[in-house]
Amino acid sequence: MGTMGCVTKGATMVFPGEGFDAGATLRAVAQERCTGLYGVPTMFVAMLDHADFSSFDLSSLRTGIMAGSPCPIEVMKKVVSLMHMAQVTIAYGMTETSPVSFQSSVDDP
Repeated sequence: MGTMGCVTKGATMVFPGEGFDAGATLRAVAQERCTGLYGVPTMFVAMLDHADFSSFDLSSLRTGIMAGSPCPIEVMKKVVSLMHMAQVTIAYGMTETSPVSFQSSVDDP
């Protein structure tokens, strides 16, 4: 859920810090019981590779968007299985097209 979606639906948006930090993001997801997570593939890889990854309860996660660069299928499989994000999608687009032109889910061919 992007900024406008949060505003129009009354959802909460959590910002763990001024910049991306894998540990801070994992802590925020666990503490705030977040249901969705957005990021580029390298952010998800950093979280999956975090030394304390297995200590965080990410069971509240179910969805999110991965965008910004291609994502290897192995990373997507780990995000689904280890981060509980069965409804994660990959999005691609340009700001000129407001901003998503294409979006696919993990089970798309």
